Amino acid sequence: MAITDEEVFALAKLFARSSTLDIAINSAAHEAEVIERLATECGLFSTLRFPFHLPRTDGSLQRDWDFSHRDLEHGGSFLASLAYPDVVELEFVAHVEPWPNGFDPSAFQEST
Repeated sequence: MAITDEEVFALAKLFARSSTLDIAINSAAHEAEVIERLATECGLFSTLRFPFHLPRTDGSLQRDWDFSHRDLEHGGSFLASLAYPDVVELEFVAHVEPWPNGFDPSAFQEST
């Protein structure tokens, strides 16, 4: 399956550092193949395969990005887990409410 703009957006937020891993993921995000996408009651779970082996990291193999959203009273989170050599598992979670319909990147603001 083709990757969606929402999945690319989540990757950009989760991998926004200047590490080799982050740069590799963002530079090839549009080339990633979605090998599984499951809707959940509160969001989405996607498994992405990249066309090359991802660079190893000394840091965490998991990332999260908490956000507020204009259509979600309680906000949500993007989560990612790396499964070497070439897989990123993404999870989209809305806290309390169902995941909003339609993707608008301007609706997301990083929670502090």
